[in-house]
Amino acid sequence: MRAVPGVRAATYSNNGLIGGSDNGDEITVEGYKATGRGDRGSSYDAVGPEYFSTLGIPVVLGRQITADDRAGGLAVCVINETFAKRFFAGRNPLGLHVTQQYADDRHTYEIVGVVRDSRQSRLRARSSSASIRR
Repeated sequence: MRAVPGVRAATYSNNGLIGGSDNGDEITVEGYKATGRGDRGSSYDAVGPEYFSTLGIPVVLGRQITADDRAGGLAVCVINETFAKRFFAGRNPLGLHVTQQYADDRHTYEIVGVVRDSRQSRLRARSSSASIRR
């Protein structure tokens, strides 16, 4: 798609921008003690390189996902400001980890960036507190 004349940027999202779907699993956040008050899960989306700059979502800390973040390498994620405030309460989240647990399937991701809150999956939805990762 990037090679098509007139296309300035292209990326992908597992859920799509307006499909109305979200993925969500139980999570563990490094250094955060869960209270049991709705803080054991999060929505997420698997996204492609330069997803945030393609959509005009500013990176406020760290970096976005790039083409260098490939399968087989370090598993990384980018979180939004709401996620950072909720789970890190003033701590710098860069370099810390989020672990996703679904049944017996467990994946740990290193946080490489924080982006501004934005709408995900529905144009009229509130900003999601999801971590977004690849």
